[in-house]
Amino acid sequence: SKSPIDKYKPALKTLIPFRPFANKKNEHPNDKAGLVSTMTFSWFTVLVLRAFRKPPSTEDLWQLSKYDRTEPNYARMLRFWKNEVSSKGIKNASLWRVFIRFIRTRMILTLILTCLFSGVVFISSGIILRKLIQHVSNPEYSLSHGLVLVGALIAAEVTRASLLTAVYVINYRTAVRCRSAMLMMIFHKVLHLTHVPGSISAGELTNMCSNDGDRIFEICRTGNLVVMGPILFITGTVYVCVLIGPIGLIGSGIFILMLPVQGILVKLMNSIRQKAVALTDQRVHKINEILTSIKLIKMYSWEKPFSDVVHAIRVKELSLLKIAAFLGSVNISAAFLTPVVAAVIMFSAYVSFGHNLTAEEAFTCVALFNVMSYGLKLMPISIKSIADGAASFKRLQEVLCIKDEQDYVRKKTRDKQNIIKVENASLSWNSKTSTVDETDSKVVEDTPVTLQSIDLTVQNGDLIGIYGPVGSGKSSLFSALLGQMELLGGSVAVCESIAYAAQEAWLMNATVRENIIFGSTYNKILYKKVIYACGLEQDFNILPSRDLTEVGERGLNLSGGQKQRISLARALYSDRDLYLLDDPLSAVDAHYLLHCDKVFLMKNGTLIRTLEHEFDENELTKSEDKAEVVGDTTSASIQSPGSPGKSLNENDLEIQGKLMSDEERGSAIPMSTYYSYIKASGGFILWMLMSMFFFINVGAQQFGNFWISFWINQGSGRENFSAPVMFDLTVSNSLLDNPNFGLYLIIYGVVALAMAVISVLRGFSYVSMTIQGSGVLHSQLFKKTLYATMTFYDVTPSGRILNRFQKDMDELDTVLPFLWEMFILNFTTLLIAAALIAYVFPQFLIIMAIVLPMIFFVYIFFRPAARELKRLDVLSRSPLLSHITATVNGLDSIKAYCQLTEFAAEFQRLLDINGVPCYLFACANRWLALRLDMLTVITGVVTTVLVIVYGDVVSPASAGLALSSSFLMTGLIQFTIRLLTEAEARFVTFDRIKYYITNIPQEESKSTITPEESWPARGVVEYSNVSMRYRPGLQLALKNISFKINEKEKIGIVGRTGSGKSSLAVTLFRLVDSSSGSIIIDGVDIKSVDLHDLRSKLSIIPQDPVLFSGSVRYNLDPFSKHSDDALWIALEKTHLKPLISSQEGQLESTVLEGGSNFSVGERQLICLARALLRNSKILVLDEATAAVDSDTEKLVHEMTKEMFADCTIITIAHRLTSVTSCDRVIVMNDGEIVEFDEPNVLLSNEHSQF
Repeated sequence: SKSPIDKYKPALKTLIPFRPFANKKNEHPNDKAGLVSTMTFSWFTVLVLRAFRKPPSTEDLWQLSKYDRTEPNYARMLRFWKNEVSSKGIKNASLWRVFIRFIRTRMILTLILTCLFSGVVFISSGIILRKLIQHVSNPEYSLSHGLVLVGALIAAEVTRASLLTAVYVINYRTAVRCRSAMLMMIFHKVLHLTHVPGSISAGELTNMCSNDGDRIFEICRTGNLVVMGPILFITGTVYVCVLIGPIGLIGSGIFILMLPVQGILVKLMNSIRQKAVALTDQRVHKINEILTSIKLIKMYSWEKPFSDVVHAIRVKELSLLKIAAFLGSVNISAAFLTPVVAAVIMFSAYVSFGHNLTAEEAFTCVALFNVMSYGLKLMPISIKSIADGAASFKRLQEVLCIKDEQDYVRKKTRDKQNIIKVENASLSWNSKTSTVDETDSKVVEDTPVTLQSIDLTVQNGDLIGIYGPVGSGKSSLFSALLGQMELLGGSVAVCESIAYAAQEAWLMNATVRENIIFGSTYNKILYKKVIYACGLEQDFNILPSRDLTEVGERGLNLSGGQKQRISLARALYSDRDLYLLDDPLSAVDAHYLLHCDKVFLMKNGTLIRTLEHEFDENELTKSEDKAEVVGDTTSASIQSPGSPGKSLNENDLEIQGKLMSDEERGSAIPMSTYYSYIKASGGFILWMLMSMFFFINVGAQQFGNFWISFWINQGSGRENFSAPVMFDLTVSNSLLDNPNFGLYLIIYGVVALAMAVISVLRGFSYVSMTIQGSGVLHSQLFKKTLYATMTFYDVTPSGRILNRFQKDMDELDTVLPFLWEMFILNFTTLLIAAALIAYVFPQFLIIMAIVLPMIFFVYIFFRPAARELKRLDVLSRSPLLSHITATVNGLDSIKAYCQLTEFAAEFQRLLDINGVPCYLFACANRWLALRLDMLTVITGVVTTVLVIVYGDVVSPASAGLALSSSFLMTGLIQFTIRLLTEAEARFVTFDRIKYYITNIPQEESKSTITPEESWPARGVVEYSNVSMRYRPGLQLALKNISFKINEKEKIGIVGRTGSGKSSLAVTLFRLVDSSSGSIIIDGVDIKSVDLHDLRSKLSIIPQDPVLFSGSVRYNLDPFSKHSDDALWIALEKTHLKPLISSQEGQLESTVLEGGSNFSVGERQLICLARALLRNSKILVLDEATAAVDSDTEKLVHEMTKEMFADCTIITIAHRLTSVTSCDRVIVMNDGEIVEFDEPNVLLSNEHSQF
């Protein structure tokens, strides 16, 4: 058996100074790096060199270390979580405790290293500084004594840098492990939820994996540094008291008073931040919903109203972010202000009590206060990461604690009798139906029974039809068989081998072939048979790369019929024992039900009747016919289609069929990008004024140190004026003898007060400008996205677009302003500190002239690596988010085909791919920090040498001023350069936002004619030689189309899938402009009309019913233009009044995301009611009745003819029954009109394609 120490052996090998470097391709050098390479990050240098030569791609990076990958860390985290739940119970379980246990050993080790680091900082900045000032004050000390102090300083600085590097070496690897393990645990949880839409939306899940994942990384990276503040405070307080006695407690008291202030600020900031995060979720959810339904929104010309909804949420979000950012700015200012205030009050008290303040005492105390302030400055960063992490853990825990519904489906082995056995089963959806109470905004919940007392037996070989009206429970019955509902009573037993074709076809963002094979092994013979059986061969001929054509997200580039048949082909190819086909042929005439062995009739969630073998079709009609099919393969066979179509090279097809464009990597961020940000957040003049605020703010702080030096130099006021001020030697050491003592004290106090006032003004101004910039840029980005062409949505994954509004905008809102504020403050501090040293020792400028080019060289050499790693981090995040969205949307199908493991494995793969640049970017910053640390030690050493060499001519006060400024610069230079590098790297996110703002193709909405308000009054539509292709390079979808629809005419359009029927509607609504020809409505060319004017005058009922999360009222009348009576009339005419009036909230009853709590047919009827309220002169029905039963379909057509009797109606349909009542019918084939005449004329012609 393994000993407990065995698991630490790989880590202990790192202590070997030198080890062979990893030579295998993509093998991470971390696993083979020795102590020297690990502590200096020298293994990373090769990547810096590569990036400097050319931008790296994901393939150029190493893979994650096997110890840092998701799989082992997820297994460990999951084991800890299960132990926590079993020992504490699900209600008392804490993800925070699991996190602490997960990082326990590493946390203890880093805490020890952090304590040692704090001790070295104290020795360097306190004890050694004091000894140096004593050396200057005492002429008896020899040069060798001074050189020993220089050696001690060098040793302390090298040790300090090494210890901090060791802390980050451990923290970074802990962070990447913890982040991936947590996110994998959440993803697995979502995969195993029974009904996701009621529990968590795709937008919420992507927000967790994006923003919460980053916060987990941050808490691991900087959380343990919180101990540094208390350690430096305690050691500093003790030493100050040793120097000046109990009065030193006054200065420490100021620091103590600041701790609760900081605590209150952080608590307020965390509380406000949580509220802002909730609003961010709302905003992202709404944007995700808009992106999903963008086609309908454009057709209804709803861009402006939906933009207003998002803008309203954004305004509330920004107001909270502004408050949180201001509190954060005050917190930062407090850390800078505290040492000055502490020094002012303490020194004032010290001299007021009759004590003489010497340079040794003053500048050692100042240096110690700077050290204590360093801890205070780190604490806001560390505490913020802990607070944000705690909020994220709380959100993640809420998901993990969602109740796991028991799998009530008993798996039957295939036997000779029953394949399905349901006995007296009653089931409901576990997502409770909610109603919104407008008076108090409370949500009222109940759990309605959806299926009642179901008894169902299906034998092997049977072909079963499930029949019933819209909302009768047909789709719910399938969900019950798939285990997606909550069993209230009875039993459900189903065979294990199931195929499922959903009513709304779900497709992945992959090729057509990959969607059909769906993880199975490619069998060429079976594949050909399936393609033939599903009638897809002709569709392949018109696709640019046949079955290797890439399908857009949600199948945007395919027709409804194509999506359905691909979904059906997937079921057939899977070769299962049981097939659950949920209305798979809704767009085809329903005579196939006559071939069923049995037909079960459903109504109101119960089986009311069974028809067997020979039955009359009229019996179906009486039963409000609408069917799903259940069957198995025992009696099924597929005829071979013979030889396939023309053979093409598959590699060529893959290139031709690629739909989704890849994001490109750029080079350096151009200056125009920074200019755009400055312009958006106030302009150059305001930024110049802001820079002055920063300079005055920091100048006041450093002036305090200068004033102490000047004051001590004046002594009793009887100095020798023959020497320059910086070399003044006091005649009397006592400040108390100086006649201007009170004036010096007042000036010292006024400086501190001025600094406090300026800090608040500077913080408020800076936050206002940056938040304004975020608001402006979000508005520009959203507007450009909303008014983009449909082609843009066809070729751009929604995860990529959503990433701009989620991760990129979060960086712009919170991270970038924080980094820039810290950079400007520190950079200004560096400038003034360097000026103070040069004031005492002009020779220091020579050293800076040598060191600064070296620092600049390292920075320039390093920049490409940091920038490109951040870019790769952002780019690799988009596929991750797209995968999450696709998984949530298609979870029923994924479960039915037993693909949970495969989708989890893909998420794990994408998480590991994203983890590489995420980890390496963090390492890049530490690589730079260490090298800059070593360079900046030179400035400290040179200043120390100058003090020793000129000790006989420089006053102790001047020496103290130079040394304290030098010690301040030593750690600050690398930190400031690192802040600059990280800010520039993170500016990639803004660069991506700016790219969208400037490059997204926009719809042409130029208006040369403003039609009258009554246009169109007649509804005459004329196509004249219209041709159209969806994108350059594709075949024409419409070819020289010409026809005329007369006033009030009812026109039907038929043709097989892909023939161009829906393309006619696309051109009518100008979703894609025709490449030639013209479309005239009532004598006006639609190209000359503003898009809003055109689309607002038309109405359409699309193929896919689109509902938005909110209330029934919101979905009928999103912008409150109609009265309640008008809404109820529309519901009554669409036969929805009984359903909606039975809901507790009625018009206010809740609609879940995508309308998932309504059947597809009910959703389509709500869309029809919505169209009735628009009361347009031209109405397009794009296969609008495909998802409703034939009886309802008949009523819908009668109703539309009655309600729109004076209107032009264009009906696009597959079913002949849908168009036989039309005045004329257009028959489409391959983008051309092949027939156009009255239905009776076409039916009487035996050669007619109709």
